[in-house]
Amino acid sequence: MLSDSGNLPASPSSPWQPARISASNSIEIILRISFVSPHSIPLKPAENQTDRFLPNLHPAGDPTRMNKNTSLDKAQQILRQLRDNFLEELPERCDTIEDGILSLGNDADDEHFQRLYREVHSLKGSAGTHGIPAISTICHQLEDGLTTIRETTAHAPERIDLYLRYLDLIHRCIEIAHDKRPNYAEIDQALEDIRRHSSPHLLSGLIVENSPAMTALYQGALAEQPVQLAVEQDGMVALNRLLHERFDLLIMGAETRTLNGIGVLYALRAANGINRHIKVILVSSSQQQSFASSLEPDMLVPRGPEMIPSLAGAVAEILRQARD
Repeated sequence: MLSDSGNLPASPSSPWQPARISASNSIEIILRISFVSPHSIPLKPAENQTDRFLPNLHPAGDPTRMNKNTSLDKAQQILRQLRDNFLEELPERCDTIEDGILSLGNDADDEHFQRLYREVHSLKGSAGTHGIPAISTICHQLEDGLTTIRETTAHAPERIDLYLRYLDLIHRCIEIAHDKRPNYAEIDQALEDIRRHSSPHLLSGLIVENSPAMTALYQGALAEQPVQLAVEQDGMVALNRLLHERFDLLIMGAETRTLNGIGVLYALRAANGINRHIKVILVSSSQQQSFASSLEPDMLVPRGPEMIPSLAGAVAEILRQARD
């Protein structure tokens, strides 16, 4: 029988200590112990007593792997708790930002503006840390609005109303974040509507990438570009959005869930939809890709050391063409 700690309880008369194992391997280990005498297994003089059974264990019973899995589970529990705490405190943080926004209409001084901006900037970073990029995107757009208007005109009442719309979207994100399968598509669409009315110079892009790590690299490479980015991991989900929502730019990995990047590209080009002529950048480890006539991406970026500068350069060129 396994103890609560995941160990087999040692017998007082046993000259050896059992290895740490998982419940899934308990039957295998019990059979080994039942039919193999520990004294029949040679043991090096300096070897730990537990190690005598490790060569015969299935790799899943490796204590090192077990410890790593346990540590990973604990880390995930901690991250979930931190995320829950963040969501619980978020309404109060939104109230603070709302007070700051409303005060902008009363000719607030520079110190007040800087304090408000720091609150928004801090919230943007916290949301990214806790895996809610939709809130980060909202804050980024709010930051842009605050900065742009501060550099040009006063915070007119219509601008105050616009800032408050962003807060409404954050409150909606809190509700979505508590869903079993959060879907922020409506947030992306609402932000696109706001962007087209308030920031016509800002382009809208969609990243379709299976790997969160690669997605983070793409976002980092484009952080200084005037592009608002939405993210999808599943090719079919992305294709559905591309058939119904307007984007200016599409960045895709070659391998994505359900439908790979090339499949998304072909379906998008073949469909007579709103994004049929969208600019497409395909990121792939293979530079020998062959494409059907008129269905190729606008740019092919290789994975590797030059991926980040190549991607940034490709997006900059698309932005230049859009301005021209």
